[in-house]
Amino acid sequence: MTSLNRQQRAPVRDLLRQKDHQYAPMITTVQDLQALKQEYSGLNNVDIGRDGRLDTDYPTTPQAQQECVRQLFLAITDFSDVIESANHLQLPRVKDMSNFEVHVIAWNILVSSRTPVVACDC
Repeated sequence: MTSLNRQQRAPVRDLLRQKDHQYAPMITTVQDLQALKQEYSGLNNVDIGRDGRLDTDYPTTPQAQQECVRQLFLAITDFSDVIESANHLQLPRVKDMSNFEVHVIAWNILVSSRTPVVACDC
């Protein structure tokens, strides 16, 4: 299978609109994946406002980042709506995590929501 170059495939914004769940090859190689992830990452948390200016909802101050991490921490540790299943092995793992581990996960989620994807040697 050959790699789709940028001229042969639709932009990620167009690919994101396809929601019919019908299989069509969008990613054909690791190089395609890396290019698409980079383009997709560039769209993350970025929007153009009505006035044409670039807006972002990513927290830019340490206080705002800490508040996002606090909210993520609470979401990760909120089990009030979870219906436990005998086959669900991840829930006990999360319940057994230390506060430190949950903080690290929350910070990683925050950072990964904004950090550009870097190429890997897969």
